[in-house]
This record gives sequence, C-alpha cells and structure tokens, in this order.
Amino acid sequence: MIKGLLATPELASDPYLKGDNMAKRIFYFFLCIVISGFHFCQVNAQESPVDTLGLYSELAGDYEYYFNDRYSRLTVYTHDGILMVDERGYPHLVMEPVDLGNLEFEAADDRRLYSFRFQRKEGMISNCVWNRGDESLDAVRYKGGYVPVRLTKEELRADFRQMQSLIEKTHPILYEFTNKEIFDKIFNKHYALISDDMSLEEFFRIAVPL
Repeated sequence: MIKGLLATPELASDPYLKGDNMAKRIFYFFLCIVISGFHFCQVNAQESPVDTLGLYSELAGDYEYYFNDRYSRLTVYTHDGILMVDERGYPHLVMEPVDLGNLEFEAADDRRLYSFRFQRKEGMISNCVWNRGDESLDAVRYKGGYVPVRLTKEELRADFRQMQSLIEKTHPILYEFTNKEIFDKIFNKHYALISDDMSLEEFFRIAVPL
C-alpha cells in the first residue's frame, strides 16, 4: 500500500529516489507525516479557545477616570456569563468581545458606540482606555481590583421595605405637607424600579431620592 502511495510522478522523477529504493520512499512518506502533524499542532495551539469566564472575572472591577473637573467611575462586572459595564449615565451596557487576545470590547446604546481596550502592567489588569465619540478616556483600575457586590432582587426589595418602615416609624413630621396616600405611591414607584439583581450603588440611586 505504501509503495502504491509513493509511486507518484513527482517522486518517480526525483533522482534521489530513482529505482525501487523502498527504504528511502518510506522515509520520505513518514517525514511528510511528521511535518504535517507538527503544523497541525501549531495551528491548534494558535486557535485554542480563550478561558472567557476566567478572563471576564479578571477584568471585573472599578476603573476611575477624570473628566469635566470631576472623578467618575466605570464598573465592569459579569452577569450570567456576560461582561457588563455600568457608568453614571450609561448603565448596564453589554460588552461585546472584538478581540479577546488584545482585550478589546465594544458596547452600544441608542446614542452611540463605545469601545474599550484593557491593558496589563506587570501581568495585572491596570487600566481601561475607552472611547465615546471623539473622547478618549483612560480609566485606572482601583488598587486591589474592587469587584462590586451584587444583591438579588428579593434581598433589595426586602431592604427597601425595611427602609420604608424605619422612615415611617422615626420621621417626626413625615405627613405634615404630604399625606400618606401620596407617600405610598412614591415608595411603590421606586420599589417597582428594583426589577433585577443590582449592585449597592444602583440600589442607592433608587433609594436616595426618597
């Protein structure tokens, strides 16, 4: 069988292989197999899948940047295996991977497209350069890589009702200018905003106006 496979016009015309030198032909045949196998391994190594969940966990954390005379914060977190970003005014955006090898992502809302590129320093995630329109902002990771705590909807709603009860019991003149019916409507409106799991920062944005 091997002899039949190697009896090709190309090999037959090779001066080095003229004649019925079976040993040389077999050597040539197996050399080709070894080279092909080495190339296959290289390709597979280059195309091996990235540990996406592990990478997302590494990227999760708070990133601080300075813009318009104040410090602001990007919060990157995972939810159901999806990488998300939250920033005051741009909440709950899904970060779609563009190039995982270079740590590049994109996110979009109804206004514009945002691009994110994370960078490493001494093997650790150090900052995130993100672009919104013509603005390019360099957000530096909080030292220690703080990952925001997320609470379930049920836990947050229970805390909200406890807060409401404390206000009603301790406020000395709660209904002096607004009756209880209106207050209940206001509390119920904010209570309904807790429709999913949230970070403490997101919960505070709902509770503080009360």
